[in-house]
Amino acid sequence: MCRRAYPFGMTTRQFTLDDPTAAPYLAAYFPLGDPLVPLERLAAYVAAGVDVVELGLQTADPYADGPVIAASMQRSAGTGTLADIHSAMGLLRRSRRAVMGMVFAYATPLLARDAAWSDVDALLCLGDGPLREGIEDAAVEGGARLTTLVPYDLPAADVARATRATGFVFLQYSPGATGLRDATDPALPRRLARLRAAGVTAPILAGIGISTPEQVRQVLDAGANGVVIGSKTVQKAVEGQA
Repeated sequence: MCRRAYPFGMTTRQFTLDDPTAAPYLAAYFPLGDPLVPLERLAAYVAAGVDVVELGLQTADPYADGPVIAASMQRSAGTGTLADIHSAMGLLRRSRRAVMGMVFAYATPLLARDAAWSDVDALLCLGDGPLREGIEDAAVEGGARLTTLVPYDLPAADVARATRATGFVFLQYSPGATGLRDATDPALPRRLARLRAAGVTAPILAGIGISTPEQVRQVLDAGANGVVIGSKTVQKAVEGQA
């Protein structure tokens, strides 16, 4: 299967990410199948103006995730396949504004056999080698955009992949697994500049370890196009709709 190439923003569905004047953008993680976070709670994301909902598929080994999201994965009744996303995508489709539904998944043989990508707006897939690439190819063939994670130390291969992102570029804000932290990253302006100098044209959203308003302000002041909130969102979603 050949990976389809298209300019950023040139897909059939248009989102706020396609409009630079709409920045800063907010992406927020929603744990699919977690009994402590019922699907109805997704309405709070839409009402709050979230631009991208990161729909987390269940996996047995969430190796890149810290205790908050890993615990949510363990509670999840999900199947780890695209069958888990349809109700959430239906809710997003019925919203008055175009909210991007982005699947977050670990590359697994089970997901590689899935072909139901036509209901997916975007994909962020973690894993190495042909398994992840095959999943990404299938997603693009189904019309999904690709979001690329760039680790904190900017590996050359990941930076090169980021230049081809058609969703957004997810720049790791804090080293290590996902989780709740309060330290800011003084190296962020330099790391953002390196990505732009390398030819990245898609919006760059910083995430992993962003838990405080001070961090969000620092991210935006440094020149990022937005933020991704994961563990903190799950923590608050577990507390209730409010």
